[in-house]
Amino acid sequence: MNINRMLETLPVMAKGMAGVFAVTLVIIFSMLLLNQLGGGARRTGKRGAPDGADARTKDGDRAGP
Repeated sequence: MNINRMLETLPVMAKGMAGVFAVTLVIIFSMLLLNQLGGGARRTGKRGAPDGADARTKDGDRAGP
């Protein structure tokens, strides 16, 4: 194994890793921006009811099985 050849390739590898890191950051910040502009995903509780909402019927019984 030629150590000098390996050392010559390190800058190319570093540029590739930096590119992957940069693209990952762009994707993360794009998602954060889109969530801010679009209001984000709505969280739901059990059985699709919004958080804090109770999934009971008119009679007071739980809906579903």
